[in-house]
Amino acid sequence: MLKNGAYYLGHVVAGSGMHRTRLDGDNRRVAIDWALIKISSNRIHRQMHGDRVSGNKGFQYSNTPTNPPYHGGSLMHARDGLKLYKSGRSTGMTASAYNGLESVRLDRLESRKGAGYHLVITWVNQIATSENSYPFAEGGDSGSWITRVDGKVFGMLAGGDERMGTTYFCRINDVFDDIKDITGAAEVRIAPPPVS
Repeated sequence: MLKNGAYYLGHVVAGSGMHRTRLDGDNRRVAIDWALIKISSNRIHRQMHGDRVSGNKGFQYSNTPTNPPYHGGSLMHARDGLKLYKSGRSTGMTASAYNGLESVRLDRLESRKGAGYHLVITWVNQIATSENSYPFAEGGDSGSWITRVDGKVFGMLAGGDERMGTTYFCRINDVFDDIKDITGAAEVRIAPPPVS
């Protein structure tokens, strides 16, 4: 943060920690990255990128169990070609198609039972280059929500590889489940829009 506080967003209340993994609903170890922040009042602004995506309805804020405001299914059940959108600080609004691209990260961890190591496989969810060959995301877009055309949140951008043109994301269900595990919360939901 600069001395004038220009980069101060707010107080971190809880977070996943660095390089955290968890078992997802498909019993695979996935990378997870999130932070709950009490945002400073001088940093709260309505984000307006214009409707540069045809059919964009914005986030849905209904919290009824039959219509959650996020993609509730398994990634394995997300259909190939599902249109995804992201509104980020660096690249603004971008679109891409989800094609089920996944990779694994191999980590060598020290054994808790003495000398030696064991390999841990971590699945990483990815989105390839956007439809128009421009990047789906760049540095500075991390933390952006990835949504479907109906406005339901699909995931949260966690990083990427600009050289390879891929974006890494955490599935929103995994983020919510991890928040529950870390904080002890019984329910996690998307907050309703601020009253204007």
